[in-house]
Amino acid sequence: MIVHSKDILVPFIGDVAAIAGVVSILLLHQRSKWRTYSPVPQTTAIPMALLIYFRPQHAGPLFSTANTIALTSMTMLRPGHVIRIGFHITQMYGAVATAISTAWNVHAALAIALHMTLFIGELTGTERKHIRERIADLFLVSASKLIVLANMRPLQRSDLRRFYNQLANYMLGDGLELDPAQRLFVVRAIIRMAMLPYLPVFIADCIIGLVEFMEGAVLGKLMHCIDEPAQASPADAYAYLAILALMRLIASQRMRVDYMRRAEINRISLQIEMAIFHMPLAQAALKHEHMFRYGKYHASKVVEGVINIYSQTSSLVTASIAFYMTKQTMGSNAFLPAYIYVGISLGARLTRVLLDWTSRWYVLQPYDHVEEICASITSIKLYAWEKKYLDWAQTYRDDDESEIYSTWVWLVRVVVKGILIMIHTTSKEMATFVSIAAYMRATNANIPAAQLLQLRYQIRHMGLQFSQIAGSLIEFRHVRASNTILECSLRAEHGNTVDNVSMESTDTAMSERLSAVSLNMCDFTWGGGVSILQGVSLDILPHHLAIVTGPIGVGKSTLLQAIGGEVHMCAGHGRTIGKVVYVSQRPWMMGDTIRNNILFGLDYDQVWYQRVIKACALEWDFSTMSDGDMTMVGSRGMNVSGGQRARIGLARAIYARADVYLLDDPLSAVDSCVAQWIIDHVLLGSNALLGQSTRVLVTNTDIVTPYADQILRVDGGRISVTQQTPIIHIPQHQEVELDTARNVPKDKSRPDNTSEQVCDHRVDDCHVDVWESMAYMGKVCGYGVLLVSIVFIFSKAMVWHYTTTLTLAALRACKESPSVEATMHYLKIDLATGLVHTTALLINQVHLHYITKVHYTPIVNTKLIDGLIHAPLDTFSELRQSDIATAFYHSAWGLRCFLPVLLLMEASNMTYMFNHIVSAWRISPAAFTVLPLTACALYLTAIYVSPISHSLEKEELKSSTEYHNARHMLTDGTSTIRVFGQRDSFMRRLMATVRYNTIASKAALDARQLEVTLCILVKQLMACSAMTVLLLQQRFNVGKGSTITSAEANEMMTVCISLVAYFTELVKIPEMLRERARLVADYHQIAELPSEDPSPASNQVPPENWPDKGKIEFVDYGMRYKGAASRALDGISLTINPGEKLGIVGRTGAGKSSLVKALFRLVEAEQGKIVIDGVDISTLSLRELRSRLGIIPQDSALFFGSIRDNLDPLREHTIEEIWASIIKAQLVDLVNRKEVTELGRQNQEDEELNLNDGSTQEETERRTR
Repeated sequence: MIVHSKDILVPFIGDVAAIAGVVSILLLHQRSKWRTYSPVPQTTAIPMALLIYFRPQHAGPLFSTANTIALTSMTMLRPGHVIRIGFHITQMYGAVATAISTAWNVHAALAIALHMTLFIGELTGTERKHIRERIADLFLVSASKLIVLANMRPLQRSDLRRFYNQLANYMLGDGLELDPAQRLFVVRAIIRMAMLPYLPVFIADCIIGLVEFMEGAVLGKLMHCIDEPAQASPADAYAYLAILALMRLIASQRMRVDYMRRAEINRISLQIEMAIFHMPLAQAALKHEHMFRYGKYHASKVVEGVINIYSQTSSLVTASIAFYMTKQTMGSNAFLPAYIYVGISLGARLTRVLLDWTSRWYVLQPYDHVEEICASITSIKLYAWEKKYLDWAQTYRDDDESEIYSTWVWLVRVVVKGILIMIHTTSKEMATFVSIAAYMRATNANIPAAQLLQLRYQIRHMGLQFSQIAGSLIEFRHVRASNTILECSLRAEHGNTVDNVSMESTDTAMSERLSAVSLNMCDFTWGGGVSILQGVSLDILPHHLAIVTGPIGVGKSTLLQAIGGEVHMCAGHGRTIGKVVYVSQRPWMMGDTIRNNILFGLDYDQVWYQRVIKACALEWDFSTMSDGDMTMVGSRGMNVSGGQRARIGLARAIYARADVYLLDDPLSAVDSCVAQWIIDHVLLGSNALLGQSTRVLVTNTDIVTPYADQILRVDGGRISVTQQTPIIHIPQHQEVELDTARNVPKDKSRPDNTSEQVCDHRVDDCHVDVWESMAYMGKVCGYGVLLVSIVFIFSKAMVWHYTTTLTLAALRACKESPSVEATMHYLKIDLATGLVHTTALLINQVHLHYITKVHYTPIVNTKLIDGLIHAPLDTFSELRQSDIATAFYHSAWGLRCFLPVLLLMEASNMTYMFNHIVSAWRISPAAFTVLPLTACALYLTAIYVSPISHSLEKEELKSSTEYHNARHMLTDGTSTIRVFGQRDSFMRRLMATVRYNTIASKAALDARQLEVTLCILVKQLMACSAMTVLLLQQRFNVGKGSTITSAEANEMMTVCISLVAYFTELVKIPEMLRERARLVADYHQIAELPSEDPSPASNQVPPENWPDKGKIEFVDYGMRYKGAASRALDGISLTINPGEKLGIVGRTGAGKSSLVKALFRLVEAEQGKIVIDGVDISTLSLRELRSRLGIIPQDSALFFGSIRDNLDPLREHTIEEIWASIIKAQLVDLVNRKEVTELGRQNQEDEELNLNDGSTQEETERRTR
């Protein structure tokens, strides 16, 4: 029999009202800001709510008694504010449920009005504002106002901040409480943060799940009215149609619930990420510091795993209620679909676990090779390692797994996965077939067509809930590894370091007598391994100069970092007094102006600033730059020379006005003339800027040694201290002229970040023709695959049309000739249709995977990386790293994934739309009368809403780029920021970008939700209108509608909803094509960069043993940098005979490094030539030339990976040759002390880990050998 609304629908509404009442009490009880006073214990609110309303239509005397007690309590005891609010909310729910369950009467209306009035009267102004905001957010009021405003004038960032400032306060609030002493402390903190905020999401999830299930009951009743019009009044059919439309509108909000869930995940992940960022900025010598770069990734993984527990709980609640209701209809046969769903889901998950055992899954994310290319492009070109990155581009697959399979394992995995997909996808049809067949056999009765549709719908929905529950039992295995890394990072031990005592806490007279630097029998180590420095004892008095000398790689830089508190001290004790700053050999540069790199978060003092830049000999450099000190510094100092970089780093340290300066050989990067100037004006003498400060200087020259108060000799991990009487320094008053410095062009590609203008939807910023862009991508990827794909799409559409026709005919037969045989025939057709559709879906997924991952990805990635890595070196001073990363991770990804999918999707939409129109016309041509209104509504949405939604998405992308730039800057410069004590300044900068990115993301999300909600409304409007037309035809016996059945009616509703969806996608095609054209423009900018070696195939191939002698000849050679007015080298003619050792000297910017760049053809000749052993190097390909020359560059670089990856990334040498190189470089101990981390993998360290600058240089020497 059919399940009537009185049996299920009314109790369901009552249950929802009861749940909502109790939960409202809980929410109000927990909100501290709503607590005013509470004479009655707050805990009485929960049992009171349960008694006040617990199915009042069936409670009888119990309800009356409880209600009388509650009213007396409200009157006599004057309970707390929260309890009174909860009481009125619960009474309103009960009155509404009573009115719906019986009949709408005056008593129910008065009860609702009374309690609503009392409820509003109880609220304070803050509470009313809070409720208004929640209601406004529910109905997307802010998004609607934003859309209206954007259609009137261009949006400003201040507009977004005004609408969503409160949301940003909530997202960035302080709610994370981490206690590393607890077990699973990260998970516990996440649960505490998510418990109450996620409760509304949990409730909405449960309600939507129940509404989705109850759709089947209402649909069955509506279909019964259509099949048996004599047994139901027309008003009943229209009422059920309206209720069904309302239910579907509620169910369609699941997407918004998912967005709310994702927002909670992002909120908690963001706070964990900020906690991880704070740790290395606040403390030095942290263990496992290299893991901090992956904080955001692993935080999201863990938070998502914990939040999924709540999701599975809501699924369990919904599945339990759905199972109970199904059992009321089918009896014990309701267990069959539950068994099938749980069994198939568990089997599929367990099989996937076994498949994972055949893979090599790594915990960490794939390393960012694009960032590595940008940071180390000079070294990559010098060593001719381009092939390494081209090979990586061929295999990059946009996932977090690195899997290597043999052919047979890959085939087995593909077959097994295909079988799992088919079984899992057809489980709904299998469960429907088995359970309904068993029910008919048990009752020996047929099921009417309307009830058959209802049961089919409910069984399939119940399967979705059970599948989610079963699948979640195994999915949490992926969370454990990320949780281990997060706990390891957040529990990172702060190593014992040299203490720093502030000058304010020390008496002035006392500080003059105490040593500014004092170490007593200290041992220092990187990461708790073998001690690098042992038994260090020294005392450096205030205002003294100490010189640190010793061979390369013995620990001179380590000593300075140890004094600065950056190295773990495993024995002894040490102390420094006053502010300490450290200037490394290669100072870190952030992507900002030179002035901001010098100020480094401090206020601008013009007088002091001018003194600093003059003392550091930077005035002359600034005078040659078009923008002076406002010239942009490229990523990691790409736009400045080595000497300029060293002096900017020195100026930054001087401007900080520290007490102790740790200077790591700043004179080695400048010429002798500039070095003498810095000695006179910075280091020595009473008039020098640092003359009265404590200075610890690393140097391997004897220029400054006579003026030092003590000499610290580092050798073999030991330090010997020699005291001496310094001679008086007499400054050499000379004018230094540096007009030969190369002019650094302004970085014109950098946008104006101060602009408050939001991307205007009325301005088309795409300067590339759409069809030209599509033709370009077709040329890059090939047209053949797309043509085959379109043929496949048309074939799939024909199969769908044929199977749908068969299913419709079988269901119609159940109505016209009701029998068990007809019903079983329909179930068999339905099962076969499910298998055919699943097979087509599987083939479609394999086809899309082949197109996007196998065919397009290597082509698109390789072309972009090839264009990038073979671009001239000067190109990298004009492009920002964020632009390059966006081109690869956004534009290229969109093109290799979205472009083919877009074309296939639109072809599929057009085909299916044609089939749907044919199907609808066959059922009832009169239903097409509602099409003009639908098309008009969709057109208005596409004109007034969609463009603004897209512009806000672009603004979100722009703000995300700003956030990632700030994040990368903080990650790269952690050590420098920490040493200079500018953590708060940089964190404020990061938080500002995070805040606006949060606001922009919410604005874009709300606009997208508004657009989708309007489309859903149009869908339901068209479906209801079409069904109304069918009902009118049936009632008045007009046309085909007079013989309409439940099968045709259900098909008409499905077709109408699908038509609106397809038509919406077709309306969006122009905007989507313009968006793809913008992606093509960004991609084209990088992929089509001019090549530094335009025709390598036509170049001469040198002899195998070339160069065999080493004779180098410069013949009237001239070279000019891009954008420079004069030549860097002009008329150079010289001969270097084999075996000669040549020293090149000259002032900063005179062209010393340019000679080396000329040899490696990093910059092409403008005149003349270079001949090596009789071969003109301009006739050789760049790879042939560079791979046969060895170099130790000025700026050494280490790459992510093992030591072998750094020495031989192309795997061209044997292990014996590699070890021979290591032995010659005397770095055997360095290689042997590499430890295995607790994650069980070899510790792959880059330049920011255990290798100091000296070891980096020796690593470079080994490559040369």
